[in-house]
Amino acid sequence: MKLTFPFRAALAGLALAASAACSETAAQTQPAAQPTSEVDAKIAELFAEGPTQPRERPDFSNETVLKLNPIVGRAKAALDRYDELTPQLAAAREGGDKTRISEITAEFARLKAETDAANTAFQAEKKALLGRGEYYNEVVLAAMEQFVAEAPAEIAEALTQSGQ
Repeated sequence: MKLTFPFRAALAGLALAASAACSETAAQTQPAAQPTSEVDAKIAELFAEGPTQPRERPDFSNETVLKLNPIVGRAKAALDRYDELTPQLAAAREGGDKTRISEITAEFARLKAETDAANTAFQAEKKALLGRGEYYNEVVLAAMEQFVAEAPAEIAEALTQSGQ
């Protein structure tokens, strides 16, 4: 599944914000948008406005946050650079600039290596987290993991296409 830039940015932002704010609680509830379907209405009921309840515990320990956030940040930085280069590659192809196509393809290969390294680091930290047996927010961890795991595949797809 290829993630679009806005979705990737939102997913990374969610993962980083949720883990960075792991020990904080919201001071007030934001007003809910009007539901657009019956399912949305039921979901909105679950999150009806009212006083917030303090969390029993943070999503992650501070130690884990300090390890996971930079890994997700590296993957996001690589994907942001990929997003910057994609239109440049299209322009180089349109103009027949083989030198620039080669430069961008080499940059894509470097970005792929960076995202592969981030994915490897994330998997190692996840394994260590599970080994420590500490509490963690499964939803936030899964979102972070999906983001980091899909980054290399997206760049690899661009590498395959640029070779054609």
